[in-house]
Amino acid sequence: MKFLTALAVIVLIGLYVSAQERVGKDISLIKPSDRVYADAVNASAIFEQHGLKINSIHRSKLEGFFRDVWNAAVFKSDKGAFEIIFFPESDQAEKITVTEKLEGKRHIYSFTGEPHPRSTAVVMNAAYPVQFIAKGKLFVVINDNDELADILRKILM
Repeated sequence: MKFLTALAVIVLIGLYVSAQERVGKDISLIKPSDRVYADAVNASAIFEQHGLKINSIHRSKLEGFFRDVWNAAVFKSDKGAFEIIFFPESDQAEKITVTEKLEGKRHIYSFTGEPHPRSTAVVMNAAYPVQFIAKGKLFVVINDNDELADILRKILM
């Protein structure tokens, strides 16, 4: 009986250690095999050249937000986080128009232009103001961080 108890304890400790190792790995970090990798690394290099330290780059929930536009990434910098949707053509991001509507304390953002969002019902609904910068093929999304938005505007414009 003592042998079975000891074996059970060893197995449980092994499972606990294994679970802790998996929790420590951030599966959202982009990898060279991700389709957005080249765009994200190139953008990161530009930001770094202008003094904005990029700490990490992650997969984004905005992948596919616009029809047939799958390259998107979250950048975590020393000034805060922001997202970029990478359009395939050089001036496509600038063709997107963002409209903000306040509903109580909520900020509702809708988008027109080409390409269209996945569906006409797609909006961004936030409890805080969101800023957008469209430059060339980059559509940058900054959540409630005026300092970071100003830095990114200076770098991109």
